[in-house]
Amino acid sequence: MNDGRTVRALTAIALLVPLAALACSDKSSHTGGDSAHSDSDRTGELGLALQLQPGVAINSVSYTIAGPGTFSKTGSIDVSTSTTISATISPIPAGTGASITLSASTADGVSQCAGSASFNVVAHATTSVSVHLTCHETVKTGSVLVNGSLNQCPAIDGISASPAEVLVGGSVALGVAAHDSDSAPSPLSYHWTASSGALSDASVATPRFTCTSAGTASISVSASDGDTAANCADSGTVTVKCTAPAASGNTCALGNGAGPITHVIYVQFDNTHLMRDPQPGVPSDLEQMPHLLSFIRGNGTMLANDHTILISHTAGGILSSLTGVYPDRHGQTVTNSYVRTSATGAFQFPSSFGYWTDPAAAGTTIPNMVSPDGTNMPAPWVAFTRKGCDVGAVGSANIVLENTGVTATGDVTKVFGSGSPQFVEATNSGKAASGSAARNLAQTDLVGFAVHCASGSATCAGGQDDLLPQEPGGYTGFKGLFGAQSINPLLTGQPGPVALTDLAGQAIVDPFGQPGFPGFDGMSAAVSLAYVAAMQEHGIPVTYAYISDAHDFHGVSGNDHQAYGPGAAGYVAQLKSYDDAFAAFFTRLAADGIDKTNTLFVFTVDEGDHFVGGKPTPANCDGVTTPCDWTGQVGELNANIDTLVSHQFPALAAKFLGTGAPNTFTVHGDDAPPFYLAKVGAGPLSQTDADTRLFERTVAGLTALNPYTGATDKVMVQMADQTGMKALHMFTTGDPARNATFAFFADANYFLTDFPTNTCETCINPAFAWNHGDIQPEIASTWLGFVGPGVQSQSDVHVWTDHTDVRPTMFELLGLQDSYQADGRVVTQALKASALASTLRTNQASIEALGDAYKQINAPFGAFATSALVASTVALKSDDATYTSLEASIAALVVRRDALAGSIRAALDGAAFSGQPVDSMQAQTWISQAQTLLADAAALAAP
Repeated sequence: MNDGRTVRALTAIALLVPLAALACSDKSSHTGGDSAHSDSDRTGELGLALQLQPGVAINSVSYTIAGPGTFSKTGSIDVSTSTTISATISPIPAGTGASITLSASTADGVSQCAGSASFNVVAHATTSVSVHLTCHETVKTGSVLVNGSLNQCPAIDGISASPAEVLVGGSVALGVAAHDSDSAPSPLSYHWTASSGALSDASVATPRFTCTSAGTASISVSASDGDTAANCADSGTVTVKCTAPAASGNTCALGNGAGPITHVIYVQFDNTHLMRDPQPGVPSDLEQMPHLLSFIRGNGTMLANDHTILISHTAGGILSSLTGVYPDRHGQTVTNSYVRTSATGAFQFPSSFGYWTDPAAAGTTIPNMVSPDGTNMPAPWVAFTRKGCDVGAVGSANIVLENTGVTATGDVTKVFGSGSPQFVEATNSGKAASGSAARNLAQTDLVGFAVHCASGSATCAGGQDDLLPQEPGGYTGFKGLFGAQSINPLLTGQPGPVALTDLAGQAIVDPFGQPGFPGFDGMSAAVSLAYVAAMQEHGIPVTYAYISDAHDFHGVSGNDHQAYGPGAAGYVAQLKSYDDAFAAFFTRLAADGIDKTNTLFVFTVDEGDHFVGGKPTPANCDGVTTPCDWTGQVGELNANIDTLVSHQFPALAAKFLGTGAPNTFTVHGDDAPPFYLAKVGAGPLSQTDADTRLFERTVAGLTALNPYTGATDKVMVQMADQTGMKALHMFTTGDPARNATFAFFADANYFLTDFPTNTCETCINPAFAWNHGDIQPEIASTWLGFVGPGVQSQSDVHVWTDHTDVRPTMFELLGLQDSYQADGRVVTQALKASALASTLRTNQASIEALGDAYKQINAPFGAFATSALVASTVALKSDDATYTSLEASIAALVVRRDALAGSIRAALDGAAFSGQPVDSMQAQTWISQAQTLLADAAALAAP
């Protein structure tokens, strides 16, 4: 019966499998487990037959049947004794759409065979299926895919050793310049080796090599880009001659009639006060440093009526002390930076701090330290080195490297040369991430310390040429050391970057822990005095040092800045640490045999300060027994001049502010901000330009809201235009582009600026609270102490002095003379008669009276300048007729002053340094002329 709808019908297939030629056979041999005698009415059969190609042997063939439907069957056919493949496979369900797949391997394994075919199965029948098998020999050969990589090996361009000869114990700056054109596979790396001596770091491009024994050292370096091929890295060799030190050729001989001086120690503080600050009961800075104060008062002379210069800032104060001249003769008429106005009315903002031979700015050859004739101001160390004395500098302005510039005019380029190891280091530092150790490294290594050596001095045998191309009389054959990188090995006796230890027992490092210069704010007493002592102990007999202020918190090596109020716990603690440093300093020097019997000590400060703040808690605190809490009550009053002008004087703002204004202006931010006015596209405005006069008259009425008191303050105190500035020595003929249009001496509580432009109109800035630059007595007043052979030991002396008197007085004691006349004079009142030139001892009373008169007519804070400033203020505030009249009078007085001061200066200089006596009658004539001049200036200033 036909039950095909309910019962699956089975059938069979017969396979005919061609491998090469097909043949039929009724024989079968299989291992599939099925036979050809299934139920004949529901099954079919499949038959196959195969004859193999001659020489091809197959032992077994596997098969897989799929379908019909879901049917599947697998098995194998044994053909090991057959010459053909044939089989009948059953039962297989009847149906359509079935397939069979055969696979086999030849007995030798050389070939693989496979094939498949589709078929239909009919019940009670054998379906013949021909399956075409294809055989493929196993591949016996292969290929390789070659991906070649090309590496351009590095090449060394040059190896430097500077200097190529050095004394044993000295160090040499090494450097390798190499390139890798493809910058792959890795960044360049270096490896140095030396036949003798010590390398600071064998894996950097610019290590230092220290000679440890006499002879020639062979130093090799390899440069690799990471390619491990044996011949890829490049290498080269340089030799260094290590010379055994000979006896020192130092012929330094200083002194006066009171005895020889074998050491000179000059220390200048930043903002450190002899007079007490405004909080009642709080001792002054020097009173809280009793070891220093008692050393000066107990062994020498304290000049307690000393004065700074204008503008009264760190750079100007130090530079006038170093040179003995006022700012109009050394060029720093506005500091610590200044403004230069171009012929098109654009403004530049150069720093006052730059090495002695630096230009004022990029694109000009005018020196930063510019004399009235446009030449470089003579350098302050030259008188010493020409006398055979090495001079060490510890943070002192402009006699050390002040920056790591690698432009054509940068400090590093000029001193070390383009391509030098120091140049490479500074270049790399400049490229490093801001705020990183690498960014700071060049400053730590190269800035802040220097030694200027006498000709032939062994100390600088391995140093750089000390170049002063415009020095009067020439200056060749002198060398110097610059930076801790070259000076620390001399002082520590250790190769490479080993830190000097300060007087508190701490390593002197930068904010990142790198040995060397800690930054100018990091020059605490313990740091600066440690370098001074070490230099003196290592044969550098003259040292100039800077000590940072104690009234600000400077963080770690100057990485922070916050102001203290008088008597604040941090301020008192900092002064205590300064006092401890001086105690250790004097003890150490005494152990070295360096004391008042053979050493000239000079201690002074750059300027005084005006404290800006509210009221402390408790109100009667003295700082020492009861700390003063100034929380929320400390900070200068910042005021944005652009905002103040815009709000108070819109008509003036329309002329000077905004993109459409015909004029422009800027200020040098300060509590005494000089103003610079210019016509857009046409350069500086003249003194009598209508817009200049409008500006001066208008800003004279400027006011500001005081956040401490809530009161509206009148901001201006005094003003001076260029005529008045000449009376104050604030005008230079050497670089007219840096002359301000007028100077605005403000209420000392305020710091006026136009940068950044988003500065609040008036607000408290707690980072700064000690203002200077201005004319107030607490800012003008400084102090000056001398100790040593030829110095009197006496109570405080109140003779009127200022910064320019320091150098002439020192030189009188030391037996030195400059190539120029100083603006100061020898303060004979501080010296013993035996220390004075005979021409100063003769008629000494007349000379001292003449010197006193000279200071009053010539000093920026003398009586003449004070009167001229008052008159200039009236002139600038007045109508044009009054202005013109007063300006003419001031100008005439300045001409008289300059002539008289010039005559007196020449006479005093001649008496001190050239054996020229001063006639008493002539002295009295000059004194009378000075008194008349002062009276005329006072009359002009009278209401």
